[in-house]
Amino acid sequence: MTVDLSKAAPIDSSDPQFAPMLHNLQGNILKGHGRDHTVHLFFEFQDYRAVVQPALADLAGQYVTSAAQQLHDTQQFKDFGIPGGLFGGLLLTARGYGKLGFTADQLAAAFAEAPGDLGVTSSFKAGMAAGIADLSDPLETAWEPGYQGRRIDAMLLLADDDEAFLLRQAHTALAQVSAFATVLAVEHGGALRNEAGNGIEHFGYVDGRSQPIYLASDIADEGGTDKWDPSAPLGQVLVQDRTVPDADSFGSYFVFRKLEQDVLHFKMREQDLATTLGLGDEDRERAGAMVIGRFEDGTPVVLSQTDGFRPVKDNNFQYDLDPEGMKCPFAAHIRKSNPRGDIGRQFGADPAIAERPRRMTRR
Repeated sequence: MTVDLSKAAPIDSSDPQFAPMLHNLQGNILKGHGRDHTVHLFFEFQDYRAVVQPALADLAGQYVTSAAQQLHDTQQFKDFGIPGGLFGGLLLTARGYGKLGFTADQLAAAFAEAPGDLGVTSSFKAGMAAGIADLSDPLETAWEPGYQGRRIDAMLLLADDDEAFLLRQAHTALAQVSAFATVLAVEHGGALRNEAGNGIEHFGYVDGRSQPIYLASDIADEGGTDKWDPSAPLGQVLVQDRTVPDADSFGSYFVFRKLEQDVLHFKMREQDLATTLGLGDEDRERAGAMVIGRFEDGTPVVLSQTDGFRPVKDNNFQYDLDPEGMKCPFAAHIRKSNPRGDIGRQFGADPAIAERPRRMTRR
């Protein structure tokens, strides 16, 4: 049975109709892998396709974690407190598909896309360097050496909560990849957490709270959805995989960007704003909350004058509570990225078309 990507409700992953899709699909798409440490290997294939194809298949077979396995590991952790094992994902660029034998016409057919409502298509086939002007990126010559020259064919993502174990596994994977490819760059990632154990971004704010949700089990963990429905249809993050004949095979476009964040000056500007607004010592944190839309602990500023709102990290709210932007400014980060009905209230557009499909899935 082919899965309907337009289905609005989150899916029940225990339903047998979704089993073929979940076994074919890579993890870290319908939900994040959740590990604290990552290693990303970026590499360029050798020109010997007869060597690369079986070696890449072996690499995928050894390291790639399916969505089905990820969800099984998640349930085991909930039931028994036993974390999942090493997580792996393998991602190809359009250039990588070409090196594996796909012609330009085949790539155009496999990754066909209609222009969006602004007449814009993705830069997948052209590569990220083609979007320098649109993204206000520095010239490619200013990029770190491993990313210059549009040479990247693939990325292997490995993740685990035990950093030492992860690095040993990455060492083994590096040797395997080096047998059929040139490793161009290696990136190490580490999750940041606050004292409560919540994941935070570099500026100190609880991160990833408001994301599209695709699984019924994740909806059940929300604690309330009567005011804001965070669900999204599978088609928001999945596309049919046209490179294989299996109708139950799907994939997703993945963007990896390495950016620098100026934490020191951001915090200085927060203090400048607090002074400008005349906020006293106990209330100065509200300046940053108005910039982000939440206090550092995740409390939505539209729901509370201070942090510590119970429950913190609440996501069950709409901005009709603050239609004029007096508590949470329209320019606040989370209100811009997820307006929660503002597009309809301010411009009369249908949020189902002009707003909800534009929510970003972050991993």
